[in-house]
Amino acid sequence: MGLFDFFKKKESTPQEQQALDTGLEKTKDSFFSKITKVVAGKSTVDDDVLDDLEEVLVTSDVGVSTTLKIIKRIQDRVATILPILNMVTTNHTLLWWWV
Repeated sequence: MGLFDFFKKKESTPQEQQALDTGLEKTKDSFFSKITKVVAGKSTVDDDVLDDLEEVLVTSDVGVSTTLKIIKRIQDRVATILPILNMVTTNHTLLWWWV
């Protein structure tokens, strides 16, 4: 047994693999359950939703840097989509006015 044998990857038994898979499944379910609770039933992406989402991500060990990137991407997408939705809604309302 060499000095660095400790760092070699040990083959896992089927029982160990099953235990790992079960644990990861629980973690995944918990993570997505928390995210669903934050966004379910919300019609707008406001500061409260983003703050709640940020809290879930940070407490789920996603990391601060990654969390901030995710929040920024959501804000950018909302900023891009919102004017389009406003235009469609306005045109739809005008269309009904002419009918």
